[in-house]
Amino acid sequence: MYLNNPFVYRRQELAKAYCLALSGRSHLKDARSGLFLAAPRRTGKSTFLRQDLVPEIEAEDWHPIYVDLWSDRNRNPAELIAEAISAELDKVAPLPRRAVKALGFQKLGVAGATIDIGDQRVPGGLTIPSALNQLWQKKQKPIVLIIDEAQHALTTGEGQKTLFALKAARDQLNQEAGKGLRLMLVMTGSSRDKLSFLVTRKNQAFYGADITHFPLLDDGFVDAFAKNFNEQFDAKHKFSPTTLKTAFEMVGRRPEMFRTVVAEAVMSGHGAEALDEMVTAGAEELRRKAWAEFESINEALTPIQRAVLDTIARLTPKYEPYAADAMLAYKAVLGVEPSKSSIQGALQAMQDRELIWQAARGDYAFDDDSLQKWYLSRYPLPPNLAASSRKQRRT
Repeated sequence: MYLNNPFVYRRQELAKAYCLALSGRSHLKDARSGLFLAAPRRTGKSTFLRQDLVPEIEAEDWHPIYVDLWSDRNRNPAELIAEAISAELDKVAPLPRRAVKALGFQKLGVAGATIDIGDQRVPGGLTIPSALNQLWQKKQKPIVLIIDEAQHALTTGEGQKTLFALKAARDQLNQEAGKGLRLMLVMTGSSRDKLSFLVTRKNQAFYGADITHFPLLDDGFVDAFAKNFNEQFDAKHKFSPTTLKTAFEMVGRRPEMFRTVVAEAVMSGHGAEALDEMVTAGAEELRRKAWAEFESINEALTPIQRAVLDTIARLTPKYEPYAADAMLAYKAVLGVEPSKSSIQGALQAMQDRELIWQAARGDYAFDDDSLQKWYLSRYPLPPNLAASSRKQRRT
């Protein structure tokens, strides 16, 4: 009903603050080495990047490059990053088609400036630092590379090499005397644990950097939504801001789920009081279904899978499958220490079910933060499966 008047909530002050941090002008945060933002899925992070941060970057007269590594999860994330840079470079320095053919580049649709990501498929391609340097030479303005869901780069060897190449590019471009700041990096992730692998592991490119919590949408979003929404309906179909705020909290401050709940209530055609009740009930039902689905998944796991999942939930981001603390945690759940082969089998089975996520170097975390939060709220202490099994045998 409200598609003819799309609601957009701007967060310009937050975008300005991040630009100040990226350029080193903020008194609160210096992000010249990189800005790493973590926020749960579907909470408005990507929307903010596109509709608020990119325009603010352009207002600073900087050159933004945005790439979403989840735009095609079947593609090597290194290719997505390289293609985004290639496309920008080709806009300002395209090679003639004849030259492209002579160099043996295959991706003519991407541009003449094809980038080598270390996969042996693009002989003679540009390195990422040289491509970014060429782009700066042509644009003569600072470049801001925004990588959404950056932790996905860790899932392939080429992706990890690309992160090191970006660090090298940042250092080369920014440390040349008299040139000023020429490359800024923004990397976001839907899981703080997974994003932390980029900065907490000594073998990763951005070791030592800190992660900034990306603030969830606040009550200002709900107030603006309620005002915009209520202006389009008569008194019978208006919502109270209090009810909307309660519903928004119930769905984890996720705007898409929130809009779904509101739309379903409006479509019912009932009066204002009934609408308020339906919004609250709809949000509760969404939350109940999510928890019920998580419970069903967990109950269907084998004992070793449950033990491994429990251990990942409690030890991430310091979880290592065969470390001493992990072995003790498995034993606390199972009553016995499992074999390494059974642990590996459990990890693979849960990856196949998309319960957990693995980086190329063997780091693991929950695939969905909300599942981990639910699990720890449901099981504040590790389940004792050995005791449960003995009790069942006695009965």
